[in-house]
Amino acid sequence: MHREAFRKQADVHGGTKLRRASLTKVPTHRHARRSLVHCQVYFSGIDVQGGGVIRNLSLEGCQIDGGVAVRPATKLSLVLALPNGYPPVVVDRTIVVWSDGNRFGLRHELLLPKDYIQLERLLDDSDTEPQLPVH
Repeated sequence: MHREAFRKQADVHGGTKLRRASLTKVPTHRHARRSLVHCQVYFSGIDVQGGGVIRNLSLEGCQIDGGVAVRPATKLSLVLALPNGYPPVVVDRTIVVWSDGNRFGLRHELLLPKDYIQLERLLDDSDTEPQLPVH
């Protein structure tokens, strides 16, 4: 995708002039496969806590539709109430990498081995079983 933009360029007399520049959007490459698993989540951090629904989940991160706005760089702990009778998974430390109102994306930073295995099993099963959306 190409977009046009204008960049400032210094001229030889010390002033600035605008010149047309072409910007190329660099695609984002995710290393972990994502699953459209929907489940309830509770999150807490310094000065923020709430609940919401996970809309996009991987071993490396997730997207949450929450009840409160959360700023990028906020560190949170999560408790995921998984579907289909799976026990809850705790993500001890995540960091908000983007936010848009009450929606935000997280990168998992600390996940205990037992919770990692449980999450991995859920993601493997979600490839074969459709998940019911949470309302």
